[in-house]
Amino acid sequence: MAQKNKSTSSTPPRELAKQLLHALKAERIASTFIENYARQFDRPEASAHPQRRRELEVMLDREILLAMTAHITRTVESNAFRAPRRARLTSKQDPAKFLRELIAALAKESGWTAGDGVEFRGDLEIYRRLTAAAASRFASSRTRIAPAGPFVDRCAILLDPSMIENASRAAGKLLLQLEAQADRFLAEVLNQAAK
Repeated sequence: MAQKNKSTSSTPPRELAKQLLHALKAERIASTFIENYARQFDRPEASAHPQRRRELEVMLDREILLAMTAHITRTVESNAFRAPRRARLTSKQDPAKFLRELIAALAKESGWTAGDGVEFRGDLEIYRRLTAAAASRFASSRTRIAPAGPFVDRCAILLDPSMIENASRAAGKLLLQLEAQADRFLAEVLNQAAK
């Protein structure tokens, strides 16, 4: 019986998946982003057509989830790397295991097929590589005006390709907010697990 309770108990990655998906739905992040963009840059066409808007929200929800998951993954890896050597060896939650469990929990909570999970994992790896490349490019130039990377580029193209600079700026601001929110969620679930 104890074995059954252990397998059904919640873990930090599972709780994190629930929080991420809840934020997407309850806070309507994509919808709010589209509305704010249309208002700020006087682009009513960005939200005028209901079917296009629904499609855009679905695509942006996925991009938001990818961006937050990629940020969480970087943070977990960075924390594991900075941990003292002895703590790294005895850690129950290595970054690769954490990521596998997080993606599995996202898939379960979202009702994804196995193929959906594999596709998300593949897109996440692309995000991580491109984000690392953008970060190193900006670190070497030491002039980072606005966030850049796959989230900013993909959202700008989806949102308003004819006004790419405005869309990129808006996506960059959203990315900073998403990363801060992801940090709060991660800290919360790790603090709960430590209790």
